[in-house]
Amino acid sequence: MTARLFSLLATLASLANIAASSTPKPPICIVGAGVSGLTAAKALEAKGHKTVIFDKRDTVGGKCQSHYEDGQFFPLGAVLFTESPSYAETFQVVKSSGASFDTFDPAYSYDYNPNTGAAALMQPLGPATIQALQEELARYASVWQTKFAPFGVPGYKNGVPKEFTVSAKDWLLSNKFPVIASVINRGAGNYGYGDYTQIPALYFLQFFAPDIVGSFIGTVQPYYTDFHDVFKRVAKTIKGSINLGVEIDCISRGSQPSITYRSSKGRYTKTQHCSDIILAFPPTYQALKESGLDLSAAERSLFTQVGVNSYFSSAVRMNKLDHNLTVSQELPDPLTPFKAEGQPVYIVPLHPESNIISIYSADNPEHPSVSRVKGLLVRDLSKINKDLANPHAVSTKINTVDLRAFSGEIDYFPHLGSEALVDGWYEKFNALQGKDHTYFTSGLNSFELVEYTIRAARDLVATHF
Repeated sequence: MTARLFSLLATLASLANIAASSTPKPPICIVGAGVSGLTAAKALEAKGHKTVIFDKRDTVGGKCQSHYEDGQFFPLGAVLFTESPSYAETFQVVKSSGASFDTFDPAYSYDYNPNTGAAALMQPLGPATIQALQEELARYASVWQTKFAPFGVPGYKNGVPKEFTVSAKDWLLSNKFPVIASVINRGAGNYGYGDYTQIPALYFLQFFAPDIVGSFIGTVQPYYTDFHDVFKRVAKTIKGSINLGVEIDCISRGSQPSITYRSSKGRYTKTQHCSDIILAFPPTYQALKESGLDLSAAERSLFTQVGVNSYFSSAVRMNKLDHNLTVSQELPDPLTPFKAEGQPVYIVPLHPESNIISIYSADNPEHPSVSRVKGLLVRDLSKINKDLANPHAVSTKINTVDLRAFSGEIDYFPHLGSEALVDGWYEKFNALQGKDHTYFTSGLNSFELVEYTIRAARDLVATHF
């Protein structure tokens, strides 16, 4: 009798073990179907993990959105890349996706004053400036490779030396790079990366690698593509489900993580059990709260320090502006940034077949205003909707109906200030990865650029999974 009882217990235990081992492990849940989330999912699936993605938008791509009209795409996010080392992963993703791309070679560049509408053709660099720039760039490449590159890894896991926590302008001028400083001042303003007298050098050294500086002065060929199309194609290769247009009510962490969600138009909630959770969006305090996450004290302390810039993308019909040009907000002088007050700062006609133009506006990150930005699109573009090469041309007024698409307010360029960097922010951030089965990946892990967002997501998966 006793032997039979032991035999029965052993059989039951064996069956229990079999049942336990056959219970499928929940997927890794990813919040965000932008570049970070899609890249993380691809990398996880390549390692045999199951994934499920959630996003409040009704389409993938995150900040990489586009407006479609006149048979063309008009980017409301990323658009440019190169074939050089600083875009190695981006170039591979674009090529492998099968999406089309073309060279970006505007023949003319104009400065304009948004208040007066005065526009002037930028003059080519003189021989002395070109020589000085070539000399600076050779020295910059050496300094960048030996001093910065060892630290410019995802998560800044090798530390952040104090010399990179000062402002970009201070670092550039103290290292005797005044001409490159003028290039970076212009590029940072046009692309929404802000005031280089305020942003720590760490971030601009990450983006403005020697080959990227070269692309701004014509030594490296830039390309443009529809990044929304690229990442729609990437999404189709992901095996796990991608839940779009959903509202997350609660993210539960701990030993049995789960996400409670519903469709944005639905009343009933569903619960997805997760083995781990990856938050693939800029982790500002507000965004994390809105995601349904109950933050720990350590997380609150860290993420309240994350800042973002106010940068807006638009597609605007300007039927009198010529093509084969770019128009930039004029600078007070080459080393002084313009003041971001909601005005259009970079204007790019991409398609000669259409008179819809890509417009980028910068606003004060402390007091952003969508209505102000939209109002200035109409006011300021009305002053330059003409043939800029003709000094006698009269501008045609822009109306609100000409605003064909608008990005709205987004969390662009997440970054830290100098004080947070000196205080070891990234060391604390890296120590949080994996706590309560929670991981973070976005442009903040490195820099707000498709390339560095891809690298950061892949590094997260390689390091922790």
